[in-house]
Amino acid sequence: ERLSSDTVAVRYGDQTWTWREHLAEATAEASALIALADPARPPPWIAASPACFPAARRRAAAALGGYVLGGINTTRRGDGLLADIRRSDCQLLLINPDHRSM
Repeated sequence: ERLSSDTVAVRYGDQTWTWREHLAEATAEASALIALADPARPPPWIAASPACFPAARRRAAAALGGYVLGGINTTRRGDGLLADIRRSDCQLLLINPDHRSM
């Protein structure tokens, strides 16, 4: 029922997205990420960067795509962060531009 709703679903700063827009973007993201994942492995665990606007879309995409959205500790750096990522056994790592240097 929310797929066709034009009421506001997400507000971020002075921007808003309707349920229709939010879920359309989440569906597109889920499809793109599933296409990148190796189908021979278990469903992709996606490690995402910390809470930010895209996190709402990423959570919706995970729910729609049937995969798990995990998190990484962005206070870690270097070998410790790399070890955390490897231990997570995720197929994909999503980050926002602010954390690219990690």
